[in-house]
Amino acid sequence: MTKNMRLLGAGIAAAGALALPTSAFAASNPAAGATSTPAVTLRANLSELLGAHAVLAQLAMEAGYSGAADYTQLTSALNQNTQELSQAVASVYGSAAGSAFKKLWAGHIADFVNYVVATKNHDAAGQQAALTALTQYRAQFSAFMAKANPNISAQALSASLQVHVNQLINTFKAYVAGNNSLAAQDFVAAYDHMFMSGDYLATAIAKQYPTKFMDSNPNTPAANLRLTLDQLLGAHAVLAQLAMETGFSGSPQYAAWGAALSQNTNELSQAIASVYGTAAGADFKKLWAGHIADFVNYVVATKKNDPAGQKAALSDLAQYKVQFATFLAGANPHYNPAALEQSLQVHVNQLIATFNAFVHQNDAAAIPDFVTAYNHMFMSGSYLSSGIVQQFPSKFGITMVPNATSPVTGIPYLPVMAIGSAIAVAGTALLARTGRAAR
Repeated sequence: MTKNMRLLGAGIAAAGALALPTSAFAASNPAAGATSTPAVTLRANLSELLGAHAVLAQLAMEAGYSGAADYTQLTSALNQNTQELSQAVASVYGSAAGSAFKKLWAGHIADFVNYVVATKNHDAAGQQAALTALTQYRAQFSAFMAKANPNISAQALSASLQVHVNQLINTFKAYVAGNNSLAAQDFVAAYDHMFMSGDYLATAIAKQYPTKFMDSNPNTPAANLRLTLDQLLGAHAVLAQLAMETGFSGSPQYAAWGAALSQNTNELSQAIASVYGTAAGADFKKLWAGHIADFVNYVVATKKNDPAGQKAALSDLAQYKVQFATFLAGANPHYNPAALEQSLQVHVNQLIATFNAFVHQNDAAAIPDFVTAYNHMFMSGSYLSSGIVQQFPSKFGITMVPNATSPVTGIPYLPVMAIGSAIAVAGTALLARTGRAAR
C-alpha cells in the first residue's frame, strides 16, 4: 500500500507534527480543493488503512481456521498494513510513539490469532483468554491514544474498539458456523466501522495541530461525500474479488458475497441519485451492474476453460469503460472522459489480474493485487467527489458539521452513508443515458 505513504510528510518537525503535501488545497478555489484539504486527506488515508485492516484481519482469521493456502500472504499483507499505520502515527507523534503503537496494534492481531487457534482446537478456555487479552488491549490502546491527544476520549475510543472486536469475532464465528449470509453482512459492517474510526482520529489530530493542517476540517459535507464514495468503492473492489474467487471455486460463500455486492451496487446508485436524481441513479445502476455481470462472465468462461468466452467478457468490459466514462462526463463538465476511461481500465486490469493469480494459485501475486485493487478505488473516490463538489459548490460547504455523533459509539462524525440529506440536489437526471448494449 505504498500509495498510502502520501500520509507521511516529507519534512516532519522534531515535535512529530504531520506535514502533509498541500498542493491540492487551492485556497483561491475552495470548491476545487474541498475534498483534498490536509485534514480531509488525513481522514481519507487513515480510513483507507483502517478499512484494509478490517478486511485483511477477517480474511486472515478465516484462512487460518480453514488452513487455506493464502494464509501466509494474507498475514504478510496484514503486517504491512500494521507497519503503515505505525508509520502514520510516528509521522504525527514521533518514532517512539510509532513503535509503541505498533506493539499494541500487533498485539491485538495476535489476540485474534489466538482466538482462531483456540476455536480450531475446541479450546473454550483459550477462546476466553484471547477475549480477555483483547479487553486489556482495548484499555491500553485507548489510554495510549488519549495521552497522545487531549481531543481523544479514552472512553469513546474504548467503546469503538469494543465494537471492532465484537464485529471481527462475530464475523469469524458466523464463518465457522457456516452462516455465510450473516458472515458477509458482519464482514461489511466491520469494514464500514473503520471509517467512523478514521473520521474520529483525523478530527482529533487536525484539532491538535491546526497550523499543520491549515485550519482545515476533516468532517465537512465535501469530506463526507469523498469518504462515502471511498468507502463504497473500496467495498466494491473487495466484494467483487471475493465473489469472483468463490464463484470459480464453487464455495458456498458465493451467494452471500454476491448479495453483499448487489447491496453495494444499490448504495452506490443511491449516492448518485442523491446528487443527480433518481433516473440518473437507475442509469448508473444498470451500467454498474452490467460491468459486474461481465466479470461474472469472465469467471464462468475461465471455469469452463473457454478462451473465446473470456475474450468476449473482456471485450464487453472495454465497451463498458467507454460507456461509463461517457455517462459520467455527460453529467459533469469537470470530468475528463479519457482520464475516466484510463482509471476504469486500471480497475478492470486489477480485478482480472487478481482473479487470474487466484486461479493459478499464485498467492504471492493474488494478495498484493487484491490490496492494490482496493487502494485504487480511493483514487477514484477522490477524483469523482472533487468533480461533484466543483459542479455543486453551494451544496458542499467546508464548514464543520456540528454535533454529529455515532449512535453506537458516541464518536463525533457525520454518517457517511447519509449523504443524501446533506447534498440532495433538486434536479432531474443530468447523466446521459447510455444503457448497456443488448447482448
